[in-house]
Amino acid sequence: MGKVKKYDPCRCGSGRKYKDCCYPKVYKETLPNKKMASFTLDNGTKISKLITSINSIPRHNLNALTPDITSEQMLDLCLDEIYKIISREEVGMLIDLVDKVIQEMDIKPTFTYKQISERMETDGRFEIYQSQICSLKGTDPVELIAKKLKI
Repeated sequence: MGKVKKYDPCRCGSGRKYKDCCYPKVYKETLPNKKMASFTLDNGTKISKLITSINSIPRHNLNALTPDITSEQMLDLCLDEIYKIISREEVGMLIDLVDKVIQEMDIKPTFTYKQISERMETDGRFEIYQSQICSLKGTDPVELIAKKLKI
């Protein structure tokens, strides 16, 4: 038996799609341990967020496809998708953006959050603050996140 995909009938026999049945349970069990990260904005405001280790590979999409491409090509594809999201939303937390992109693309990543953060820093399209907050080049990610959070 091959891997079950999100839109396949669930193997438990419920008659529902896997994504609406057992997938949420599997997803929850495979989430990496998360920690609370805190940092202080220039204006003194503290922001805390549950984060996954920046050195870990995103692992919540274990039933996704493993495309026959290199890690470099996968990074490029993900950065292009993150750019589209940031162009609409102006700012985002790196890990949230990566998770959203790999979920939408339905791929199992072969890179770590740190690798994509480092690539973003040299990409020329992004501003990144402490490997956590991302925005478009020429903007201030800290200012944008404060505005988004209405601080």
